Amino acid sequence: MNRETEKSQQEKGKASESHNEVDLSVGEIAEHLRGLAASGRRQGVESTDFGEWRSRYQSEGFAGLRDVEDRGTATSRGTSIELATGVKNIAFAHPALGCNRIELLLEKEGVSLSSVTIQKILNENGIGTRRERAAALEEALRAEGFAPSAEQVSFLEKMNPCFRERASESKAPGKKMAADTIFLGKVTGLGKIYLHAMIDTFCSYAFGFLHPSKQPEASVACLHNQVLPHYRTLGIGIATIVTDGGREFCGTTLHPYELYLTLAGIQHVRRNLDEFASNGFAERFRQIVKEELVKGRLQGQSFETLEALSIEFDTWLREYNHLRPMHGYRNYGRTPFEVQSTHLTIKD
Repeated sequence: MNRETEKSQQEKGKASESHNEVDLSVGEIAEHLRGLAASGRRQGVESTDFGEWRSRYQSEGFAGLRDVEDRGTATSRGTSIELATGVKNIAFAHPALGCNRIELLLEKEGVSLSSVTIQKILNENGIGTRRERAAALEEALRAEGFAPSAEQVSFLEKMNPCFRERASESKAPGKKMAADTIFLGKVTGLGKIYLHAMIDTFCSYAFGFLHPSKQPEASVACLHNQVLPHYRTLGIGIATIVTDGGREFCGTTLHPYELYLTLAGIQHVRRNLDEFASNGFAERFRQIVKEELVKGRLQGQSFETLEALSIEFDTWLREYNHLRPMHGYRNYGRTPFEVQSTHLTIKD
């Protein structure tokens, strides 16, 4: 080894010892390298121009290159308020986009910001998930009253099916109910089980009756034994029930469900074939049942009798009505029971 080679290696060794950087996460490393790459593209830096960068890195680490990194309007102490606001504005304007696509939009505007940092900004502002973003967007619409874009409407209707019913909303509890039949699956020990459900479109207050079939009489049982007695105690009559075109709901005038509604003096509104399959409130309840009851509570359990399963379901349903906040239209963070009781108190 000649003296020049030995001297060069000694200098490199000293340079590597001159800074002791703490461990960096993959996201932090990505942000540093993205910033340097963006700066290089902007300045037209070639491989022969990296001498100064290499020297500064070997003596100070990434800290020695902070003034070189192109981070848009980001500062060495973190992301600027202006940039964070820009990220939030994009997330609201295009709520369905993930962090990678937001990153691409920022790049088109000449701003280099990693998807990891974008996710951090969204998390810090309480809009890190799609559900959080949908709830925040609905709150903004409610508070500011601006007209949502077609993209925002499409996103909100997908995240919260109740939102699409806003043009024909109920004015009071019991005025318009939505009926649905939900297949819970094959329950161990019992076989196929269906939930015959009824949801109040004013406040999302729900009722349910479990049965091994979709027969119309089971849907009538939910209405006769649960729904009507509940509203009767409140001094309220059911005006309208909305259903899809299922055979358990629709038929001739002598069809069991149709006949019972006639006897009870309740109007039956059926969704047309070119409309949504069911009411938005029923669809949202179906989603909650699938995610929180079936997957979150019943999965893996076995029941010896339908009565045992019904007790488990009734416990869950009480929690849904009285303890679970419903975000977005139209409860905006209140429980179904709270919305219902508040209206009746104000009315009284």
